Amino acid sequence: MDCSSLPTWIASKPSNSNKNVLFNQFNQNPFLQLPLSRTLSRCLSRFAPIQSSLRQLRERIQTVKNTQKITEAMKLVAAAKVRRAQEAVINGVGFPTAKEAQMVADDVFSLFITEEVDKVELIYTKFVSLVKSDPIIRTLLPLSVKGEVVDGNGNCVDAMEDELFRLTTKEGKLIVERDRVRVEGGGISPLMQFEQDPVQILDAMMPLYLNSQILRALQESLASELAARMNAMSNATDNAVELKKNLSIVYNRERQAKITSEILEIVAGAEALT
Repeated sequence: MDCSSLPTWIASKPSNSNKNVLFNQFNQNPFLQLPLSRTLSRCLSRFAPIQSSLRQLRERIQTVKNTQKITEAMKLVAAAKVRRAQEAVINGVGFPTAKEAQMVADDVFSLFITEEVDKVELIYTKFVSLVKSDPIIRTLLPLSVKGEVVDGNGNCVDAMEDELFRLTTKEGKLIVERDRVRVEGGGISPLMQFEQDPVQILDAMMPLYLNSQILRALQESLASELAARMNAMSNATDNAVELKKNLSIVYNRERQAKITSEILEIVAGAEALT
């Protein structure tokens, strides 16, 4: 008997007497057992790939579930960190430590002073929003009146906020002592006199300027990286949910087909005994 010729209808329920007769005939007649056993073996071999497929589908679904848990956790971690990084960019608080920025600033300043390099450029990723970041090339040294801030394509992107910067220390703020000066008389002279030479003042301010610019670049880059990581983990989580849904549909279809096949096998066995 071929499995393809199995009937798709269910036979009527036999009586108890018919059951006993069929059972005795089946046990006493070995020729009746042989075709049935071959039929069962052929049908079981036919449905063996379905069992393997179901097992593989269960394993894939479990793997996707585990991956979804990991990506969801990484998304939450990145979301928590990106908020801190965003606040650091806005408030100038040293999320990347100011000590690291100071080390880089000292190195590049020494190279420029000793004339080992004639130009210092800072390349980083500027944080715009949670879904956008721009590559920036900033010229730190030598200083120029116009300033040089360009994007990855070489276009000038100088902005008003780029002209202002915060001087920060490892505590996050620069402590400044302010003295009140009372002026008596006709007013302040229009001529300004520096207590020190302007070159000395510039030399003292240059390390602070470099430290602040490098620290801000580190903050921008870290915020951009965390935002990109959060978006990537969010997309990965959504893909895992969609994949798990599709695999569950395929698994249910395969399982339903297997159950239907087992029912047909039982019907075929009952037909072989009649």
